[in-house]
Order: sequence, then C-alpha cells, then structure tokens
Amino acid sequence: MAAVRRHAGRKTAGVALGVIVAGVLLSALAWITLRPAAAALGDPAAATRSVPGYFPGGSGCRPARIALLRGGPHFRPRLDRCAQAAESHRLQIEALKAQTTAAHAGWAQARLVYGLVRVLLAGTIFTGWILGAMLWAAWALSRRGPAGGEGGTEAKPAPTFAPIQAAMPVSAARPLLQLDGVSVSRREGAGRPNAFFVRLTWKNVGDAPAAIEDCVVRCDDLQQLPAQPDYAAGVAIPCPRHLGPGAVFETKGFGPAVVARSPEARGAKDGGPVRVAVFGRLTYRDPEGRSHRTGFSMEVAPDAQAMRRLGDPAYEYAS
Repeated sequence: MAAVRRHAGRKTAGVALGVIVAGVLLSALAWITLRPAAAALGDPAAATRSVPGYFPGGSGCRPARIALLRGGPHFRPRLDRCAQAAESHRLQIEALKAQTTAAHAGWAQARLVYGLVRVLLAGTIFTGWILGAMLWAAWALSRRGPAGGEGGTEAKPAPTFAPIQAAMPVSAARPLLQLDGVSVSRREGAGRPNAFFVRLTWKNVGDAPAAIEDCVVRCDDLQQLPAQPDYAAGVAIPCPRHLGPGAVFETKGFGPAVVARSPEARGAKDGGPVRVAVFGRLTYRDPEGRSHRTGFSMEVAPDAQAMRRLGDPAYEYAS
C-alpha cells in the first residue's frame, strides 16, 4: 500500500514538474520575443519652436513695418489683421502640441504596460524555478523511500530555500518644467514705445513633482544682448512653491521700462524705440534634491501682441 502511495506521489510530482517547466519555458520565450515596436514621435518642444524671421501674417506684420504705418489710415486694419494671424498661428501650434503630447502619453502608457508584463514574466520564471526545484527534491526523496528503503540509507529532509528579495531599480522619474505659453498685452500709455506686459505659463511635463526655487526675468535691448545671459540684474517674480506632474501655473505680468534707444546705441537713421528682448531662468529641484533649470528668451512685438523666440541655445535650455 505504501508503495502504491509512493508511486502515485511520484507520478503527481512528475506531472506538476512538467507543467512548471512548460510554464517557465513559455515565459522565457515571451520574455525574449516580446518587444514593443519603436514609435517615431516628434518632440513636443518643436511644436512651439518658431522659425527665425517668420511672422504670422507675412512680412507685413513685422513690428518695424507696422511701426511705419502708425498714424496712417492703414495702421489699424494692418494691426487687426496681424493680430488675427498671430492668434490663428497660436491656435495651430496649440493643436499640434496637444496631438504630439497625446501621442507621447500613449507611447509612455505602452512602455509602462510592457514593463509590467516583463516584471510579471520575470516573477513567473523565478517562481517556476523555485517550485520546480522543490518538486524535484520531493520527487527525488520519494524515490529514496523511508529509512532502510532503496539503498538502505536514511531519508534526508528536503532542502529549504531562504526568501529572496529582488532589488527594484531606482526610479528615473523627474520633473520637467517647460514654457507652455506666453501672453502679451498692452498696458496704460499704449502710445509710448514698449508699453506692454508679459505673462508666462509654465507646465510640469515630467512625471514627478517639482519644488520651485525662483524664476528670474529680465528685459533688455535686443541689439545689446551679450553672448551669455546675465541674470544678476534680473527680477524675481512670484511662483508657487510646488508644481505636480501635469500642473500648470501663470506668472504675474511684468514688462520693461519705457525707454527709447540712447544716442550712443543708435545710428544716424535709427531713432526708433528699443527692440526689447525678454529672457530669464526658472530654477527648481526634483524629489531627490537635484537642481534643474529652464532658460527662455524672446522678442516681443507689443503692437501685434505677439512674440518670437530668439532660438539661442545659450539663453534657451533645459537641464
């Protein structure tokens, strides 16, 4: 009777071991062959990147040409047309950016599911290996029999396995604050040159919260900008202390002093207002205390209530 029970136990252990081995092999095959297809997605930042020298509405909407029409009968129609073109251009950019961001979000979700599946397969392989080893040991013991059985030796206890804690990879999640929009509006005294306010909209496009340290801005003569930005004379504008993933905030309005170009800085035929460049830097930290910075720069056309990026990597960067 005991022999019959031992035979049945060996048969059951053999079947279970075969099922476990098949599961481990299938999981290993899926691990090797499962690969997500690479997606060719555009850069979300490229959706807001301006082409140097391009103005919505054509070359007639350049600030210099609009300024030449001031006081004439064509000034207001030209100004309205350029403003409509700038708004249409902004809406098109927002739509393109939203599509690109949605595509990136879908790809990120696919990568997340792929990672979870690989973790599940790794757990299946590891658990199958442990169970297979235990069943192999139980099967081997059942063949030996009790003390004085086959071989006449004493049966040895099955081996024990200490718990194993898998080391989880350090998360690469980090915040990433980008300039999401710029609002330009005229202020009191619109007849004066460079009488405008700028408001910046920031968005955390990363997957971790950010602790904002400061946002320094500066308005200066475009023609006299140095090769490297100088933030020492900038002004710090109020910002929230923290910004979660996907969160957005808008700064208060700021603008330049209303000045005309000095006699030393203008030529014999240049007596117009200063072309103002707005630039600055946002500094923040990730949850691990590492410091990051985002730089920005632009030229503002207050009459058209529009702006264009300067595109200088010394002023526009993200670290």
